[in-house]
Amino acid sequence: MQMKNPSLSANYSTLWFSTDGSIAWRVSPAYRSDSGVQYETNVTKIKGVQNALNNAEDIATTQASGKTDYEKLLFFNDKVDELTDYNYDARDHSEAYSAQNINPWEVIYVFDGNPDTKVVCEGYAKAFKLLCDLAEFSGDIRTYAVTGNMNGDEAAGGAHMWNIVRMGDGKNYLVDPTCNDTLGSHNLFLAGATGGSVADGYIIQWGDTPLGNGTIQKGKTMSYVYDSDTKSIYTESELELSDSNYADPGDDPEAPEITGDPEDAAVTIGEKAEFSVRASGEGLSYQWQLSRDNGINWVNLNGTKFPSALTADFEITGSKMITLSASYLREPKSWTGFTAEVRSADMAIPWPDSQRILRVRKRKSRK
Repeated sequence: MQMKNPSLSANYSTLWFSTDGSIAWRVSPAYRSDSGVQYETNVTKIKGVQNALNNAEDIATTQASGKTDYEKLLFFNDKVDELTDYNYDARDHSEAYSAQNINPWEVIYVFDGNPDTKVVCEGYAKAFKLLCDLAEFSGDIRTYAVTGNMNGDEAAGGAHMWNIVRMGDGKNYLVDPTCNDTLGSHNLFLAGATGGSVADGYIIQWGDTPLGNGTIQKGKTMSYVYDSDTKSIYTESELELSDSNYADPGDDPEAPEITGDPEDAAVTIGEKAEFSVRASGEGLSYQWQLSRDNGINWVNLNGTKFPSALTADFEITGSKMITLSASYLREPKSWTGFTAEVRSADMAIPWPDSQRILRVRKRKSRK
């Protein structure tokens, strides 16, 4: 995808020195006065630039108000894609556009309110970065515009500009608003790499399909390789990508919070032992477990044999397990204990491999 990076350096041919000591910069032809004077601006076009900036500020502040950091970034990606379209003609005839003082590489064409002004990848990446720079985030969010080469299954390869976003977790993720627009997806939004390095480039992959026979049909891939300019501007830590996609915290189920721990129960053989756990949260489920080796190994108590083992209030009566407990107590190095495991119903991780929210040992002993 075509890029054009205007130089920031100056030479004497771009300056005009007055006898009164003032200095004038030569104005870019795209914003030069109709009079043809090289050092005078076109007031109408300059106002258009300010209007475009005002539009960008409105999106980044007013329209993004109340959104989380993740929601803002997604909103900015989608807003850029909504406001512009990819300029394929400029990609193929860049010299003709330069000769006509039409600049599809710049951010103004995204926010000028004119649907006829389109941009190439550089305009997309700069527009996304501008919105991020103007926005206020609750976390430490940093956005970079980087250049290099892109190639893949879904897009024509070549010189390209995209974005790197450092999220609050301290990791970097790839955002390619250009390809997200042209492909009509979010596969390249806060994407992590499936392989690669800063030196050799990264591979982004999505759309793997399990075939049901233990194999996986690989999905689409895109490669992104930084050019020397980018690697000279940014540090390696700023360019290194996460090895997994960013997960929106808003999509994660809230872990249950334990509000009441079980109390130790000391009973004699034949008495009922009761344990209770209290937790806050919605859709909670419970599983009581047993350990007979000092807590090294734990097994789920069968809900059919012990119905209360799947509730917040667990009770057990009988001589067998109590006898085991008593016998273990005669060996100081061993004990029998119970633990409650509480999980949210939204956490789609099957037993017994779910994350342990609570693992409290409750010893049964004899009086």
